[in-house]
Order: sequence, then structure tokens, then C-alpha cells
Amino acid sequence: AVFAVEAVMKIICEGPEPLRYFTDEENGRFNSLDFFIVTTGYALIEVESGSAVGVLRMLRLVRLLTFIKGVPQLRAIVQGLVKGVNSVSYIVLLLILLIYLFGIVGVLLFGENDPARFGTVAMSMISLFQVA
Repeated sequence: AVFAVEAVMKIICEGPEPLRYFTDEENGRFNSLDFFIVTTGYALIEVESGSAVGVLRMLRLVRLLTFIKGVPQLRAIVQGLVKGVNSVSYIVLLLILLIYLFGIVGVLLFGENDPARFGTVAMSMISLFQVA
């Protein structure tokens, strides 16, 4: 209800041009997103689809992107995190490759003795991941 009241108040505050709420260059897109989420949320409540409403409300986190534009220090931190995720993805790929190779070795060495854990490469990889 708070977000609905916020949207209605912002539309009223636009005065004789209420469509500016949706077309404003600075906040128009986020206002449109908020309005869409609020109205769709109320429509889905009538259908009693609570999980869909939760997903829509999580979309509001996109608004946090506006803070990144306004605070240069925060922008630098987020850019560093994005570059770090790119580096970590290569490390994760290398680890998956190693687990795959050792999974093959596990099937060859222990497949007959323990087929429940090392019978296939997939089960061997899962077992190695659990041990690691």
C-alpha cells in the first residue's frame, strides 16, 4: 500500500501534466517500473499468486542502480566487483575441469569397488565435490 500511495502522490504532484511521471528523463523509467510492479501486484493478489508478487517486488531492487550513478565511490566499488567476477569465473571453470579429470580417475580406480559413489563420471564428480 505504501508504494501505491507513493505512486499516486507523485502523479498528483506533477500537477496539470501527470504523464510527466512516466516520461521524465531522470526518473521516468523507474517510475514506470514501480507503477507496473504495483499495479501488476494488485492484479495478481486478486488471483492469489503470492510467489509471482514476491518476484515482482524483488524487481524493485533494480532501483538501487540509480544510487550507483550518483555516488562515484560506489560506482568504483561495483566496477571492481564486476571485474573480480570475471576473474573468478575463469578460476571456477578451471576447478570444474580439475574435478572432471579427477572424476574420470575416480571412475577408473574405484568404479568397481564403490559403484554408488564412483560408478559414473557424474556421480564421481558429485562425490569429489562433497569431499572437497
